[in-house]
Amino acid sequence: LAEVVVEAEIFPKILTCLKDVDTYVRKHAATCIREIAKHTPELAQLIVSNGGVGALVDYVVESEGNNRLPG
Repeated sequence: LAEVVVEAEIFPKILTCLKDVDTYVRKHAATCIREIAKHTPELAQLIVSNGGVGALVDYVVESEGNNRLPG
């Protein structure tokens, strides 16, 4: 399923969702990225290559309470 999501060309578009005004959009975007990254090293590298690490760090720094990315 992760490969299908990536084939839909969500990168780098989904990274902009990490800056959305809606906190739930940001949380679900981060969760989606997390789920894709854990499947294969190649998918994780795709996220890194598209600037995902910096975007996720910014999200974690800015998020609060229940909207933090769960482990």
